Amino acid sequence: MQRNFITFNEDLKSLFNIDDQNIHIDGYEHVGDEIIINLSRERQLSKCPVCGELTDKVHDYYTRTINHGVFNNRKCFIRYKQRRYRCDCGKRFSLPNQFVEKYNKISTNSKWSVIKEAILVSSFKDMGKRLNMSSTTVRRIFNMYCKQSRKSLPRVLSIDEFKGNSGGYKYNLSLCDPSNRKIIDILPCRYKDYLHHYFSKFSSEELNNVEVITMDMYHTYYDICKEFFPNATIVIDTFHFVRLVTNAAKKIRIRIMKKFNRTDKEYKVLKSRWRLFNTKPENISNDWKFDKRTKQWTSDSYLLDYMRNIHPELATARELLESFYEIVHSSTYPDVYSKISSWIIESKKSNIGEYREAALSIERWLPEIVNSFMINPDTNTKYTSSFIEGSNNYIKVIKRTSYGFRCFNTFRNKILYHHNNSRHVVSA
Repeated sequence: MQRNFITFNEDLKSLFNIDDQNIHIDGYEHVGDEIIINLSRERQLSKCPVCGELTDKVHDYYTRTINHGVFNNRKCFIRYKQRRYRCDCGKRFSLPNQFVEKYNKISTNSKWSVIKEAILVSSFKDMGKRLNMSSTTVRRIFNMYCKQSRKSLPRVLSIDEFKGNSGGYKYNLSLCDPSNRKIIDILPCRYKDYLHHYFSKFSSEELNNVEVITMDMYHTYYDICKEFFPNATIVIDTFHFVRLVTNAAKKIRIRIMKKFNRTDKEYKVLKSRWRLFNTKPENISNDWKFDKRTKQWTSDSYLLDYMRNIHPELATARELLESFYEIVHSSTYPDVYSKISSWIIESKKSNIGEYREAALSIERWLPEIVNSFMINPDTNTKYTSSFIEGSNNYIKVIKRTSYGFRCFNTFRNKILYHHNNSRHVVSA
């Protein structure tokens, strides 16, 4: 019978994650939706932390109530009868234990639960409800045990901002290693003075190791990269310079569309099939389908030809758009410079204001745009910002599920901790 009780006691300790062999479970009770475990410790010779003498003299007892998280959907508490010893030197002391730290009312097991839960994409308030804690306590434990340091700068570095509005700034900044799919660091803002102060702390050796930087067409990034990364080749992401051309075509379509009345067929086609005008040639279908809106049989190619014939500028805009798509799709690094230069000349000759503006922007960034056609030997693909764009989208999911973050350091720790420990694979 005694053996069965000892085995049962050990099983209960294992069940509640209590590993100390000198601790005994004196019983447990249910009070409403709570489980209370009564613990005590064997009296034993203990070493005085001041003089080092051994003593087993008891000074007094006091009961500690410790939050032990949730067990079987019930709030779990430990009621620990703690003993204080008395030494002849006058020192009063208690023995430490494994399940709770000194001066704490939350068990070590509960803290580990917070660390594990922090990997999930959820708010601190939801975590607190699951773990029988307040959101403030969860956040404090997380910031205490999950501090994240930045990683070293990689050979290929991606820079991009995202709308984070944490720390009092409209945009936060992300630094990523696209080759190894890692987030290097999260910065509170993209201001030039702050970036200058941040990168000035790096050693020259680490800055010189960066060979390629991918970014969008933001002059602050360009100026900082030129100042701090002397060996780096700057690459403009493909999406951003292609968007200049597609936006120009979109503006032309809208401008021509507004010349017609809302009841005109030209207006309705340009309005309703706006995606079709910017669609890549290989995605244009020749299949005839019945259109419920017009109650006629039509195809994508037929509608696109119809839009071309509405106005000469639409035909020119579509022709320049298709030629730019072809350059991006089929060009290689050695010949892309001449092809884009020819496209810029043709765009300026068109005398279409929207395309002239896009051509001037592309001309201004032409060397960096051409660099985007280089091949990354690590991935055997072109250099892009696809990874950092995908990670930024996932950061926005973290922000949205947490209903935002007031403290930037908490936001940064959450992003880096989740990315470093989660099995989720961030992709574009």
